Amino acid sequence: MAQFKITIPEPCHEQWNEMIDIEKGKFCGSCQKSVIDFVQFSDADMIRWFENNQAESCGRFNPEQLDRYIGSEKRSYFRFFKPSLIAASLFAFLSIPKHVFA
Repeated sequence: MAQFKITIPEPCHEQWNEMIDIEKGKFCGSCQKSVIDFVQFSDADMIRWFENNQAESCGRFNPEQLDRYIGSEKRSYFRFFKPSLIAASLFAFLSIPKHVFA
């Protein structure tokens, strides 16, 4: 999954406390949409949500969840593996017994 950034260019002006409770958040009577409460979601929870819900989602977020990149980069094990491989190869090369010619 690629990284994504959550931005809200035009925040909703309806009051959260005045919306109707539903299973995963609230229902906004003004715009007739479900509003998901992402406040308690971890980054991993948000990634799963947006992978399974490709349509636009209205949501309530903490300020810390907005305007930053969310998502995991695909880890390259070679990135972590190369320095240790080089060190092990060097150690192995240096520990080979040397033949001394007289």
